[in-house]
Amino acid sequence: MKKYERFFIPLNKKELPFVWIVALFTNILRVLCLMNWIVLKYFRNKSPKSNKWYDVEVYHNRYLVESWIIFLLIAESLALVLGKPNSCIYLYYLFYIIAVYGLLDILGVTLDELLQPIKLGSNYIRIRSISRWLILAGVNIFQIILCFAILIKLYGNQYCPEIQEWKTAIYQSILTFTTLGYGDYRPISEISKFLVFFQLSFFLLILGFKLPVAISVIKVKVIDIEE
Repeated sequence: MKKYERFFIPLNKKELPFVWIVALFTNILRVLCLMNWIVLKYFRNKSPKSNKWYDVEVYHNRYLVESWIIFLLIAESLALVLGKPNSCIYLYYLFYIIAVYGLLDILGVTLDELLQPIKLGSNYIRIRSISRWLILAGVNIFQIILCFAILIKLYGNQYCPEIQEWKTAIYQSILTFTTLGYGDYRPISEISKFLVFFQLSFFLLILGFKLPVAISVIKVKVIDIEE
């Protein structure tokens, strides 16, 4: 079991219930992250000796994270362009899984970063470089917009007027994410209303955590880890 230690945040029942629940949920998301299994299978022996859970992002093989994000962006872009309500049932669920997985992946990374200062009793999060973190944070925001655009297009017939084009889905996703909401496309079903709710929840998560980090409200400590 030691080889799995670095992938999971230790749970302590003496901690606040909120912290314990968030840590448990983050561990579940880590299990769902395919990249972690790729690292375990092919890159585990190339990592530093540290088994600390908060070093998991830093010890990844060079460019592995970036390659994985590019792969996800390509898959999400194809799902957005090709997905539609009347797609083949197998393709429909494939595009749906791509969108949901992309959102869970981002949620897991964000919660992981959020838990670092809480669990370590520090004002710092551990990252490889500030510029890299800022770029990836911007990509994560784009991914959120992209993933919700896929879901909006898949449920396009539950908006008034109906959303059929991927450009319109991107437009609606951006308006919802930025809370502008001009009202030219309105959710008319429970599912489409839930999409709006969940996208606003992601917006608040980004606004409440990643934005303060980006503007240095939370101090960021750059560490050097041997590749």
